[in-house]
Amino acid sequence: MIIIVTGVHRSGTSMMMRMLEAGGITCLYDDVIPADGYNPNGYYEYQPARTQQWDFLATADGKAVKLNERAPQLPDGYDYMVIIMRRPIPECIASWNALRATKERPMERPEYAARFASDREPLEPVEYGRFLQGHLDAIRTWAADKPHIEVWFHDMIDNPIVESQRVARFLGQSLNFEAMQQVPTDALRHHNFGAD
Repeated sequence: MIIIVTGVHRSGTSMMMRMLEAGGITCLYDDVIPADGYNPNGYYEYQPARTQQWDFLATADGKAVKLNERAPQLPDGYDYMVIIMRRPIPECIASWNALRATKERPMERPEYAARFASDREPLEPVEYGRFLQGHLDAIRTWAADKPHIEVWFHDMIDNPIVESQRVARFLGQSLNFEAMQQVPTDALRHHNFGAD
């Protein structure tokens, strides 16, 4: 089984990857996108996955890889276990706007650049909310016939042991809960202001 960590941007996918790594699972990532103030522990992006070069899947059994909106594009022929990170959409938008305003690098995903003209102007909440919801709906539809679990961002921060144990039961693995619970902190809870 290949562990896929997915969800809309700014929903906690990087936090989940770090928790899995702390728990003892091998995670696939590189330093193409370096850590910063908004993801101080790193983004846990993996360039072959970002560019849809799927050859790595042949040796990824038992490992975790992060794929946000690209998860539904994963090829058939492999067994996936899917962890879907959830966070209120308005918070994801607020966090993404703050990130856009401070990032030196431009947005790298052409679907965003084509739809939202300026790299620095705030994303309009209603339109971008529909955009993110569309990604989430596609992810959930894709995961529906696969083993999957949904984990809420704030639940993981508020109850890291409980949620870590829930993830471990889902994966059928014994993980290092002591190490996992050190990862989610209130410092990661940017833009907490409402329910989805």
